[in-house]
Amino acid sequence: TDKEKTEFLIVTIPDLMAIEETKRLIISLYSAGVKVNNMVVNNVQTNLNCEFCRARRNHQNRYISMVDNMYPEINKIYMPLFSEDINGMAHLKAFENMLFNQ
Repeated sequence: TDKEKTEFLIVTIPDLMAIEETKRLIISLYSAGVKVNNMVVNNVQTNLNCEFCRARRNHQNRYISMVDNMYPEINKIYMPLFSEDINGMAHLKAFENMLFNQ
């Protein structure tokens, strides 16, 4: 592969185990000379209308801050937690619009 043209897009979630796995992946990619310019953080709780939802988001905020502090050079795109799986063209189009219009 051409290291000048190759980039790896990291996708993770705001959870301790996922962040630790992401850290190991980034170290491996950097060691191989592969660029990481962007990271998608999936399943971020955005509904704050219930006590559980607020507690979950407060929990996630620790890991979101961790990612922000560990990788200030990587652009982060935060995607919300959806109520159902993303499948089918309608869902994919909605996801695409959210992902690329942030």
